[in-house]
Amino acid sequence: MKKKLTLISYNPLPTSRDAIEFLYKFTLVDSSLVGEPEEDFNTSTHQIKIAITGGKQAAWLYRQPDLDFLKVAYEFGKRELIQKIKDGTITDYQELIITSVNSPEICPYNSKKIKLAKGLSTEFEVEGKIMEDNSLIQIASSILSNRDFINALIKEKHKEKLFVLVEERDLLQLFRNANSEEEFVFRITAFQLLITRLNEPLLRELTSISDTKIKSISLLENYLKSYKKYDKEIIKFFRNINRLRQLYPIHGDNADGVLEAHRSLGIDYPVRNYSEAWKKVLMIYDDSLKRILEIIRVI
Repeated sequence: MKKKLTLISYNPLPTSRDAIEFLYKFTLVDSSLVGEPEEDFNTSTHQIKIAITGGKQAAWLYRQPDLDFLKVAYEFGKRELIQKIKDGTITDYQELIITSVNSPEICPYNSKKIKLAKGLSTEFEVEGKIMEDNSLIQIASSILSNRDFINALIKEKHKEKLFVLVEERDLLQLFRNANSEEEFVFRITAFQLLITRLNEPLLRELTSISDTKIKSISLLENYLKSYKKYDKEIIKFFRNINRLRQLYPIHGDNADGVLEAHRSLGIDYPVRNYSEAWKKVLMIYDDSLKRILEIIRVI
């Protein structure tokens, strides 16, 4: 199946951070429907914001002083959207942050060879979806992207990543549904390990906290409090998600905080729909990552 992606607008965005930002708007439709009566009905609209940090700009301009960042950002955005369409993770709006961590030392694109104009279309082939549950894969993809963005910004500021490497099997849980109590408990157990594996040595250095009784989430809380836009809901989300691991049969129904965690996260107790509860947990985690990103991206 072929798809047609068409650029309909592009604009630089004002920003207070050490970066340049651009917003690109595209339409997407099956190529077979172009010119047909149902083309408009089946056309979707997608926006992508591309941010290129000041450090990355300087590094690229040093080697390519005539670089046109509006065109370069467009090329990054177009390719990102095409990949997401192929993966089945495309959403109405997405962001991509280009930093010294997630991009090469030299700009991979020659801006003189990039065409940029409203109405410019790109046609490409798309194979079948890699997963049946599109909503689940979109949430999981967003989580991984936001973790990468946070790691890139933290490493650019402090030379190390915030989220440390996890086992591949833990990451795979993000893409799998929970259709039973057994699956739900298993997913939550792996998920708890995923969210608490933070770079504690870095956080202790940044917060000057040496007390080993203070663990990863509390260290993260103290670090985020150093920012003006600190959002207390982030740590609340992390702790409530963490408490879900205390579910029966791991620690028993009466473990402290389990019922409150269910209420706070909006999950029925006892859980009636495990698939729905699991997706809600993933959505809340993704939201907390977006909040962290919003805090740390401001100087």
